[in-house]
Amino acid sequence: MENQNTTGQAAATTQCEQTVGDAGKNLREAGSRTTTAQTGGVVNAPDFTGARFEGANINFNINTPNVQEETDAVSPKDKGKHFVDKHREELTKRVNKVSPILDTLLAKDVIDQESYDNIRSKPTTQEQMRELYKSLNASGDKGKDIFKNILEKQEKFLMDDLKKNH
Repeated sequence: MENQNTTGQAAATTQCEQTVGDAGKNLREAGSRTTTAQTGGVVNAPDFTGARFEGANINFNINTPNVQEETDAVSPKDKGKHFVDKHREELTKRVNKVSPILDTLLAKDVIDQESYDNIRSKPTTQEQMRELYKSLNASGDKGKDIFKNILEKQEKFLMDDLKKNH
């Protein structure tokens, strides 16, 4: 009986070694892959190097590489966006005086008279800002730069807050 039990243990061990060997092969193949982290860094997948049997326990050997971080971690959705686009929601909520901004945008030919009148016809500052953004999208980055400069003069504290906290 003891001999059979030993044979059974040997067969089970051999079967486990085969299973672990196949798993190790799959892990080793996966270990050579890298992926991009959410912050833009590169994460190397762990590297499976083997397994050891100690009685009823199986010990796996895995190397875990370091994460390489980018120094300028920017949310993927904001990367490459203009400042006024990144802060659209806050600007829409917090800009108080839209009329002087519109006057300057009209004078600098960023918006035309029709857009100016359409924006001014909206009843709330939030609706005016939403409509203004539609016109700004048509003007491209140059128009957005002018808009940002106007905001820095007419909404100085708001802009300082957005630059500092966001």
